[in-house]
Amino acid sequence: MLDLTKKDILLKPLAERNITPHHNSTELMVLREQFKPCDQVISLKRDEYSMLKDGAMFLHKSAQTLSNDQYCLYPEIYSDFPETIWVINRKCFKNNSAELTMISVVCYILTLAVYLSVKKLRNLLGKCLICTIFCLFIENFIWTLDHFRLVFDICAATGYIQYYFTISSYLWLSVVSFQLWEVLTSLKREEPQYRFLIYNTVVWCTAAIPTGVIVSMNQIRENNPEKSRSLPHDGYTGCSDTDMSNCYTPLIITDIFNATMFVLTSIHIWKVKREVKRFAQQDIRSSTCFEFDFQTYIQFLRLFMIMGANWIIYQLTEIVDFMKSSIIKSLTVYIQDSFGIILFVLLILKSSTLKVIMER
Repeated sequence: MLDLTKKDILLKPLAERNITPHHNSTELMVLREQFKPCDQVISLKRDEYSMLKDGAMFLHKSAQTLSNDQYCLYPEIYSDFPETIWVINRKCFKNNSAELTMISVVCYILTLAVYLSVKKLRNLLGKCLICTIFCLFIENFIWTLDHFRLVFDICAATGYIQYYFTISSYLWLSVVSFQLWEVLTSLKREEPQYRFLIYNTVVWCTAAIPTGVIVSMNQIRENNPEKSRSLPHDGYTGCSDTDMSNCYTPLIITDIFNATMFVLTSIHIWKVKREVKRFAQQDIRSSTCFEFDFQTYIQFLRLFMIMGANWIIYQLTEIVDFMKSSIIKSLTVYIQDSFGIILFVLLILKSSTLKVIMER
């Protein structure tokens, strides 16, 4: 039996690739992007990696080769350097839909302008939609400013502000879902007194709690990458890169709540339409027959988007490993980035809203 030493086994992948390890790289690449929460921070000792001539890095333990555009060195020098180095493996999904996000920001502004200027739209549901759209606008506007490198001087504060409005947008979407369900299923038409005040108190105060916790946790960071593995990264890995990994559970709860409200509302609408058709025709084929027309599909799609039920798909792509690199991940990212455009079409460009605008 051939007895292979540990060193022979580790260097075997290099030999198979006919690559000789070097420590003096002739090709360097400057990465100007900040690393993100989903990137992997790795501590490597001298015997755990080899630098190749083209700037790539070979990891002995995993037999993985990182190209020079796939990793970067952590921007801190420690007392044991070069015995140990810190490397950032850039594993994040690359989002190139900046144009969609900027167009969404414009659409958020237009939607807010219409709802604020038309009194008939400012009922209880309309006010909740205004708060939701405002939070989404702030979130995307901060991302746009960061994209053009305009918030570096207040990077940490910007990250915390965006985090706060991101949490608030999720909570307001749940409020909108509940309010839509109540409006469409209840026979009462008068708006409860102080309901909007209660919604505001609950949403803004609830969003402040996790934001305060994250600010406190980041104070103990002390520029130590070892601690950064278990801490939030808001304001550190990117001014507008909101790290939601520390609150997946409450976000999934809000997503499930929104999806539940959507299902209950859809069932109610379907039952009403079925009863109307039964009275109109008096010869419906079966009480369990699902007959939808195009208008019903559009109505359900509008409800699905407005009630934020699509957010649960987005969160699943962040958590479930096999969905992270699939076409589903790409599709959900583009939907999130173009959400302002979608809301503008669904809320403003529908016939009833256009009629109200023309009357005004």
